[in-house]
Amino acid sequence: MPGTQATASTRPLWRRCDDENPFAPLQHDLDVDVAIVGAGITGITLAALLKQGGRRVAVIEARDVGAGCSGHSTGHLSPLLDSGVCQVERLFGEEAAKLLARATIEAIDLVGTLVDVHRVECGYRRMPGYLFTEDESGVRELEQEMEAGVRAGLDMALVRETPLPFTVRLALRTQGGGQLDPRAYVTGMARSLAAQGVAIHPATRALDVEPGAPCRVFTERGTVRAADVVLATHSPIGVHLVQTELLPYSSYAIAAKLRGVAPPEGLFWDTADPYHYLTRHVYDDGVYLVAGGADHKTGSVEETGRHYDALEAYVRSRFPVAAITHRWSFDFFEPADQLPYVGRTPLANHVWFATGFSGDGLVLGPAAARLLADQLLGRASPYERLFDARRFKPRASAKRVFEEGLDVARHFIGDRIGNGGGAPEDLARGEGRVLVAQGERLACYRDEGGTLHAFSAVCPHMKCIVHWNGAEKSWDCPCHGSRFSALGELIAGPAQRPLTRKPID
Repeated sequence: MPGTQATASTRPLWRRCDDENPFAPLQHDLDVDVAIVGAGITGITLAALLKQGGRRVAVIEARDVGAGCSGHSTGHLSPLLDSGVCQVERLFGEEAAKLLARATIEAIDLVGTLVDVHRVECGYRRMPGYLFTEDESGVRELEQEMEAGVRAGLDMALVRETPLPFTVRLALRTQGGGQLDPRAYVTGMARSLAAQGVAIHPATRALDVEPGAPCRVFTERGTVRAADVVLATHSPIGVHLVQTELLPYSSYAIAAKLRGVAPPEGLFWDTADPYHYLTRHVYDDGVYLVAGGADHKTGSVEETGRHYDALEAYVRSRFPVAAITHRWSFDFFEPADQLPYVGRTPLANHVWFATGFSGDGLVLGPAAARLLADQLLGRASPYERLFDARRFKPRASAKRVFEEGLDVARHFIGDRIGNGGGAPEDLARGEGRVLVAQGERLACYRDEGGTLHAFSAVCPHMKCIVHWNGAEKSWDCPCHGSRFSALGELIAGPAQRPLTRKPID
């Protein structure tokens, strides 16, 4: 029944390799050709391509290698992206849809090639994907997606039967996809690259980036000097114009053991709103069904536990669940015009970034890495204009940018109005809440030992008020997606420093 997730691990299914991380933090200043900030699938794949191209590379990461969004994903490698071929074709044209389809297939192939070359044990497998509907309302959507997908060059077919153990009204089967253990891929690749001389430094948070000749990346542990800097950080650290075109979302995942049956083989996702996605992963201790979905705008919900309940109820209504073993959440940034932003930053020719992957980072991350490698190595790429980080497409993005601006303004002003909802002494153990105390809005948390902790509720990025996330015990910014632990520590940017601790009686 929903609610049993309280006994499940709150770590992703694949975080079992934490203790095998052999990398050390930065110990001294460093000079390289390219400095990459962020050791997820984008940064590590880019490092491999640049090393292959003869460049001296350093990768720095605020936490552990692969511990961010990549290590919290669900392992899907699908050529049919969340944006859908129809939407991209409508906004950018048929040729752009063809280019995007080609980029995704090449990205999945690239990951497979790197797995072979670097001998990475990550469960990489090719398998078909199924976009399905359980009722009549989604049939026309699948038919239209099929027509656009065929025009774009994807291998697709409409089918009535799927490997799922429940009835579907119609499904769109797509060839060319696959799956992997994302954490094992990133850490395995990093080990291989480190053995080849690439500097890999976790626990080394970038505090600032100074463009120049050379550029400088400042950290608490030293300075990395490089001809070029790449921000492969999910959202660019600091304040960038592109952040006005990124919408932060949170998504949820669970892993389950089934009773008496094996999970179906394939990638599955539906046309529901919010949608669900399913796959399976095999480990030494058995076969797991992995389910994800229940997305919502980051910071817009405090009772986030109900999203796990909804996801668990969905799975239990369709599969014989023996136990929910893991549950975790992750964030992604939805681009206003449906395509990621990859390339030079608007104001600095030697600082580059890749962001806006929506829920498709395991595919678009390697696609972005390939484009950035071509640009940094002086090679032409057919995808440069498609993903141009400096592009402005009024028809494609104006409406969502306007709506996002209104939402940011609503939070910026609205979250500063009201009484703050109670007093610090009312907080139960393990509970957090934004309260008005001592004349300001404080993010207050009482730990399991009963100690009260207080921080400024103002996000240090662009001064919005953070919200409490009850399921993850974190402070989330609804404006640009920064996240902080219950004790105010920075989990994910674009903020570059933690919440400010405040004394409280």
